[in-house]
This record gives sequence, C-alpha cells and structure tokens, in this order.
Amino acid sequence: MSARGRWVVLVLLILAPLGLWLAGTDRPAPLALVSSSPVGPAEVRLTFSADADPALSHIAVATAEGRQLEAGPVTAGPGHVLSVPVQSVGAGGYTVAYHVIGTRGEQVSGVIRSGGGDAVADDDALAALPGHEHEHGIDPLSGILLAINLLVVLTVAALLLRPRPVPAT
Repeated sequence: MSARGRWVVLVLLILAPLGLWLAGTDRPAPLALVSSSPVGPAEVRLTFSADADPALSHIAVATAEGRQLEAGPVTAGPGHVLSVPVQSVGAGGYTVAYHVIGTRGEQVSGVIRSGGGDAVADDDALAALPGHEHEHGIDPLSGILLAINLLVVLTVAALLLRPRPVPAT
C-alpha cells in the first residue's frame, strides 16, 4: 500500500467512528434552568429542562448581605426538580447560586438574585457565595477508556505509517 493509501485508511479509521456516533446521537435539549421558586420558609426549588444528578449538583443560598445560609443536601423531586432545605431567609433579598450536573453529563450554573426569579448565566456562579468552592474530579473509568483509545489510535497510526521494505528486484 502506498503512503497516500495508508493516510487515507488512517483518516477513515478516525473519522468513520466519529461520523457513526454523530449520526446515531439524539440531540436532546441542553440542560437549562426552566423555573425557580422563591425561597420559602424552608426550601429552594429549581426546575430544569432535563434530569439532574443531585449527588453532583450544588445549590447555595445567601442573604442579600452575603451571609451564607445553612443548607441541607440537594435532593431530586419529580419533574426535573432539584431542591435544598435552608434556614429561613427572613426579610430582605437573597442570592441562590447553583452548579448542576445533568444525568447525561451536561452542566449548567447560574445565580438567581432577590426573589425575582431571573437566572443570570455565570460559569463561576458559586464564587458569588463565599466558602462554597468545590471541584469535580476526573471520572476514573472515562480516564481509562480515553487512555486505551489513545493507545489504539497511536498503534494503528504506527502500523499504517511504518516504512515498508522495498522488495528486491
């Protein structure tokens, strides 16, 4: 096989699975905040466009003065709802910051201020509430699969691009 033929095969080996994956992938709507309830006496409720993982999601609430309120664990409710119990806000405004991970791996974050219900897109939404820094680690299974994929692609590339001995005439 000529060098050009090997390049064509290599490109097809890389692009064909990608094309098949894209053709077979349903494109659901991205995860987004649909609505929020005002901070009630004991709970914040956020409704999203798709299911969210409460174990990976964070919701924090602070008073208008910036004092972070004690909040319980994030729980999932019916209809794509995440809720978190909080101590009473009392009079005045509040800020709710959320960083939500969907069950399909997508994520969304934002800030809702003073009971108006308007969400503001903000990649660093949780930074608005002091003391609520967090990180998500790398999924070990995904890391292993990516490493195996890289090794396979490099091996195939090395096999296709290695010099072939010229037959003696």
